Amino acid sequence: MVQTPTPTRHLREWLRGCLRLSRPPSRTASTEDLDEQIRRASYALQWLERRRPGWLDRRNSASESAGPAESWTLPRSLGQFLILRELGRGGFGVVLLVREGDGPPMALKLPRPELLVEDELLNQFLLEARVVSMLDHPNLVRVLEAGAIGPLYYICYAYYPGPTLADRVGRAGPRVAPAEAAAIVAAVGAGLQHAHDRGVLHRDVAPHNIILVPADAAEAGGGLGVAVGTGIVPKLADFGLSRIMGEHQADDPLPLAGRLPYLAPEELDTRFGAVGPAADVYALGAVLYELLVGSPPFPASPRGQSLRRILAEPPPAPRRLRPDIPEPVESACLRCLAKRPEDRFPSVGSFVAALGQLGGATTERDG
Repeated sequence: MVQTPTPTRHLREWLRGCLRLSRPPSRTASTEDLDEQIRRASYALQWLERRRPGWLDRRNSASESAGPAESWTLPRSLGQFLILRELGRGGFGVVLLVREGDGPPMALKLPRPELLVEDELLNQFLLEARVVSMLDHPNLVRVLEAGAIGPLYYICYAYYPGPTLADRVGRAGPRVAPAEAAAIVAAVGAGLQHAHDRGVLHRDVAPHNIILVPADAAEAGGGLGVAVGTGIVPKLADFGLSRIMGEHQADDPLPLAGRLPYLAPEELDTRFGAVGPAADVYALGAVLYELLVGSPPFPASPRGQSLRRILAEPPPAPRRLRPDIPEPVESACLRCLAKRPEDRFPSVGSFVAALGQLGGATTERDG
């Protein structure tokens, strides 16, 4: 048996979290497996300690009331990257603003510490690195490289300061012009279809994962992918919950992912069918709906009520909430939100084409 190192406070937090969730660290983990996972995490933490002496001691002396998200810190640099500041944290990763030499700022995504000891979660992070390396489209965030620094895996993205589409909705309320809403969604859809063509499901299409970049900004990528009439390049971000089509068994449903207001019925109940590209069509339709009326089709509410509405109720017709929405735009939006996948547009590309036929909602691309 591998000798188990003395756990740091982080490892104790991870183990307590597993107990709170009433699940073991791994569904099939033996004592030897768990010892190996803890050994691996301890090695990673010691590796960081060697690069910033004393940071573990400072972390372990922090208030016991501080959770992992508040107290976990990083060295001032990692490998060739100088860390400028933290940009944010999600379920799988910590995103840092970094620079390499005198180059432009970049977004460096690292796995959260608990992923080092949770094989299933670490594999999902590695899948994201694999997925983004397959993609290259002006309406997707641009990946620069993926690799490892010591025991730490990373994904390095181009940095886009924002705002996000969620910020845009928050400022504009329900008054995003229908033509602008359709143009933004069509541009995002072009990037999403690119991912589908390469066998990638996004599974977390939502306004907070869509970054709006001015078309004349250096990071826009040469002005390709502009949403017609808006002067912006929408970029779909965060493939952290993505899946590669065909890499899971049909009788083994994908784990629930994404935010509830944008989840298709089949992601909540297998009786509606398997999760596939149509789930991303639904989510993109929910984004269009929110741009048109100011809220998603089924806004957050007590969880049981939200689930019931997504599975059983039709969304309120957008024109009832905002009469100036053109009827064809409403029809396209509601088709995306059909309960059964086969009743939606057959692909994101066909939805984008339909928006284009409604007048100007196309993506400017070089010929």
